[in-house]
Amino acid sequence: MSLLSGHGIDYRIDAIQILEAIDIRVDAGELVGLIGPNGAGKSSLLRLLTGVEACSRGEVRFDDLPLAQISATQRAQRMGYLVQGAMAYWPFRVDKIIELGRIPYQKWWQQVSSDDQKIVEEAMTKTETLAYRNRIVTTLSGGEQTLVML
Repeated sequence: MSLLSGHGIDYRIDAIQILEAIDIRVDAGELVGLIGPNGAGKSSLLRLLTGVEACSRGEVRFDDLPLAQISATQRAQRMGYLVQGAMAYWPFRVDKIIELGRIPYQKWWQQVSSDDQKIVEEAMTKTETLAYRNRIVTTLSGGEQTLVML
């Protein structure tokens, strides 16, 4: 059983066929690269595989469940998607930006808990962003902002 799969994926925008009959399988722990020329549909495929966009035809499955049956909250807890060129436009501290990743695990009224703070600290350690924790994200370079967004 694969962690993420797509079968017979078609994607069209109006009369333009972007992707046709794509099959893909990604197993847990596997690292996959999408390589192709500009306009080949790499970003479109990623949007389909994460549920940001819906397939025109075909099916995407995550953990052997149709992606369409997985709630947005459950998807947010299990997968991440960082768009190309993602930049921060709000003058928030880096640690506050990273705390936003905890939202899918909280009720709407909850504050960030001490457990959440530990998880944020672990994420900052893994992405080597601890040194930026008190910096305003908009003062960071593009590469540093990308690390924060991860």
